[in-house]
Amino acid sequence: MRALLGAEKQGVVCLVASTAGIRASSFASLYTASKHGIIGFAKAMGQADVDEGINIICVLPGTVLTPRWTDRYDHVAAEAKFIENKGLRAEDIAEVMVGMMNFGGGACMLMKTPCKARVLDRGQVKQLAAAKRYDPGPRAAPDLERIREILEQERGRPWPC
Repeated sequence: MRALLGAEKQGVVCLVASTAGIRASSFASLYTASKHGIIGFAKAMGQADVDEGINIICVLPGTVLTPRWTDRYDHVAAEAKFIENKGLRAEDIAEVMVGMMNFGGGACMLMKTPCKARVLDRGQVKQLAAAKRYDPGPRAAPDLERIREILEQERGRPWPC
C-alpha cells in the first residue's frame, strides 16, 4: 500500500491467509490467530478501495504442496500422500488471486482444493459506497482524519527496494 501511495497509483494488494483463519486449531494457536488477523485486516481495509483506489483482497488457501508436506520421512509422510491428491499448487493459488483482482476491496476467497474455491466475502464496500448505502458505523472523525493524514504523507514518497 505504501508503494502504491508513494507512486501515486491505484492498484491491488493481495494478502495470503489460510483456511486456519476461519477455523480454530489448538495445536497451532499462534498461526491460527495470525491468519484470523490477516482476514480481519483485509476486510477492514475495504475502505481503502473507496478512499485511495487501493483494492486489498485476501486469499485463504488450504494445504499447499510444498516440501514441508511432500519431503517428510516421518509419521507425517502418510498424510502427505493423501495431501498430494488434494493439495494446492502455487499456480492454483495464483490463478485465484488474478481472478480476484476485480472484486471489491476487502474480498476474501477460500480455497480447499484446486477445483474448489468459494467467496467468503465479496468486498462490497465500494459498491455500497457508490449506491450511498455504506455506513461504516460509528468511528471517531479525529481517528479517520489521522489515518488519512498518514496516507497523504506517503503520497509521492519513494519506496525503498
